[in-house]
Amino acid sequence: MRRHTTYQSLLFILVLQATCLVSFSQNVGIGTDTPHPNAILDINGINKGLLIPRGDAAFRSLNNNTAKGLLMFDTITNLIWMHNGNGLSSGWQEISNPRIGFFAYATAGQIMSTTYSQITFLLEQFDDGNNYSTSSFTAPSAGLYHFEARVIWHSLSATDQTVSLGLFNSGFSSTVPVNEVAVPATVGVSGANFTVSLSANLKLNSGDIITVWGKQSTATGGGLNVGSTQSHYFSGNKIY
Repeated sequence: MRRHTTYQSLLFILVLQATCLVSFSQNVGIGTDTPHPNAILDINGINKGLLIPRGDAAFRSLNNNTAKGLLMFDTITNLIWMHNGNGLSSGWQEISNPRIGFFAYATAGQIMSTTYSQITFLLEQFDDGNNYSTSSFTAPSAGLYHFEARVIWHSLSATDQTVSLGLFNSGFSSTVPVNEVAVPATVGVSGANFTVSLSANLKLNSGDIITVWGKQSTATGGGLNVGSTQSHYFSGNKIY
């Protein structure tokens, strides 16, 4: 009888181990018997949610050398943070309220023509979110964004011409600006430089690319002044 019982126990252990191996090799469901096939863990709850580790800035300072993707909820700021795995305190980033904004500028001159041409702003003061590159801003998510641009024109060869500054959105048109300002300029070759500014709020979709373009009403002469630091700039940020 004891030998038979021993065999039964061994068989039960083998079946249990096999069951565990199958479970670990597949996805796991909590609160559901049919977890989604693409989820390694599928949690389903009618009146309960997922509670991730909680803490504050002190918690983050003690967990800098950690895995990439580690999550925590800050009970002081009420924001979710994620670590990028760089081993530094700067690796902690807010993901529930990401900071999106940039300020780019140019110190070099640029010739303008009678048709729109893109204005380059190759120097960056900051780029929170890393969404600005090669004089273009790419919206990381849908929402309302604010943009400002300023350039300084010079050496216009004819009086009474008009200069235009426009914001172009790749999701709107490649030939028509989504926002534009036209300024009459009554200065000649020896006239003073003058500033053209533009400010706009734009509702964007994820992936929309915003650029700044300029033109003038006569083809001869004129363009952006060489200027000093940040004479010409392009900036923007997400409102919501």
